[in-house]
Amino acid sequence: MSNIVGHAERVQSEGKPDVFYGEIAVGGISGEVYLIPYADKRSDKSPDYEVKMRGFSGDWESYGNAWAKKMKVGGDMLSVTFDAPQLPQPVYVAMFPDDEQPKDTPKNKAASWSFTWSRPRRAGGPAMAQPAQAATSDAIPF
Repeated sequence: MSNIVGHAERVQSEGKPDVFYGEIAVGGISGEVYLIPYADKRSDKSPDYEVKMRGFSGDWESYGNAWAKKMKVGGDMLSVTFDAPQLPQPVYVAMFPDDEQPKDTPKNKAASWSFTWSRPRRAGGPAMAQPAQAATSDAIPF
């Protein structure tokens, strides 16, 4: 099950590439976020966007990368990795176009997108249930 953890809009500026701007709150990350396209993509595996957020100083800082992907069922998505020194571990989210967006919306119109997060699966499948232990007064966190 995935959870919506933020929203973004495609922002267009005359003569500049489209960017995404929005807000997100997940895994120790909270605030405004920009996804800015890289001008010089070196290979097919290189990220398509740089993720920027406001740092403690108030300046925009790099917080990770995003890759544009085609879904097997059709449509586009972004795979976003938030990874910065102030995070204990990377946070992975996906960004999908919102369903409310009309199908015939021209590409030159702003589109609404949602950040979604799912708890990572453990290696080897779901965790096995552990047998219940009898509660003792020492085990109850008073």
